[in-house]
Amino acid sequence: MTENKNTSNPGRILQFACDCVSRLNDTVRDPWSHVTRSGFISSETKEIILNRTYCQPKTVTQLAREIGLSQPAIHKHVKELVNSDMLRSVSIPNEKKTYRVEQYYEPNFPVLFLEDLAQMESVCKKAASAVAKIYWKNRQELESSFSATSLESKGYKFDDILDFLYSKIRRMAREVLDEQGYFAELPTHKDGSRWVYWAEEIENIQTNND
Repeated sequence: MTENKNTSNPGRILQFACDCVSRLNDTVRDPWSHVTRSGFISSETKEIILNRTYCQPKTVTQLAREIGLSQPAIHKHVKELVNSDMLRSVSIPNEKKTYRVEQYYEPNFPVLFLEDLAQMESVCKKAASAVAKIYWKNRQELESSFSATSLESKGYKFDDILDFLYSKIRRMAREVLDEQGYFAELPTHKDGSRWVYWAEEIENIQTNND
């Protein structure tokens, strides 16, 4: 069993479950974490704006009317979303415009509709099943190695770190895939940060139950 006798570890720092948690560690491995840490969607109104624009581009006037806030308030949020690269101005044909002199906005990241997800569902399930088998295959060996850690003496069980191990292995697999060139280089945004972001469409259970 490994015993850690230090009351503190100079030069070391905790890494939490998601990079977006930490303010002490500037290292961002998860490609979406910068969005959370920088507070790009820091208010309910910003999230509502993204939800209102992903199906069809909207103007500030339309958003203000639909959300029930003043145009200046909506304009402030829209401007901040545009500045952070979360929202973008789009051109649409004049015949489809309700307000010809205003800008129309939509999310500036991929949004996968339910119909899009359905096209890839079977392949994703196949890959997920293969990954799950790998975790089960290695579980016994991981559990055996747990007894050599300092955690058992502190009253923790192997089950207590299963989520950590899942996250650790997933991150390490990401690093291997990065080294192999599987992922494209992260794009650089207006503030110099590098990240990618996305969203997927889901059924609104609360609305459906009303």
